[in-house]
Amino acid sequence: MASDNFNDNSIGPQWTFTDQDTVAGTAHSEAGGQLLITAGGVDTWYDYDEYASLYYPIVGAFTITVKVVSQENVNDWTKTGIMVRNDMTGAGTSTGYIFMAVTPANNFTFQYDNTHDGFLDTSVQAGSTAFPCWLKIIKTVNGANWDFEGFYSINGSDYTSVKKWECSSANDTQDVGMAVISHADTTTSDNVFDDWSDDILVGATGIMTPRSNYWGDL
Repeated sequence: MASDNFNDNSIGPQWTFTDQDTVAGTAHSEAGGQLLITAGGVDTWYDYDEYASLYYPIVGAFTITVKVVSQENVNDWTKTGIMVRNDMTGAGTSTGYIFMAVTPANNFTFQYDNTHDGFLDTSVQAGSTAFPCWLKIIKTVNGANWDFEGFYSINGSDYTSVKKWECSSANDTQDVGMAVISHADTTTSDNVFDDWSDDILVGATGIMTPRSNYWGDL
């Protein structure tokens, strides 16, 4: 899969949805050329790991970008963005965990599991919240480990790096997708995404290649 513009009113078979917030009303749908994810949850921070995500597995290095069209503000720390971890269904246990997100009142945040215990515990914030906005995560090999770098953009072309982190617990194959946490327990938040793009690193040239050039369009 190289990209998904969510313009066919049907979730593609490559996507899997996981509800890790156990809140009534958590859902996802595609309509009008956009993707809607509705989710609740207490938080994704330290002892809490409650979210919903639409995702699929990726092998090796990648560059992921997505447009966040809108975010329903139900808490200053509502989080909407790109989540990466070894197993998206392993809330509170799965490591290799990164979340590049936008929030209503705490700007853009790159959060990661620095203690490798399955919970986000470190946050770096930057920029100023605006919609629409674009988020990006780049994963590259670093010896026996993997580097992850998070970016944001307010125009879709000029990206600002928030943080680059070397991770020793990330698997070669990881689940990657869009994720939402309302940070308001049973109160859900509606979040609209568009223009998902997935490039992979193929071969010895070190050139990021659109996935469609490698797999064919899906």
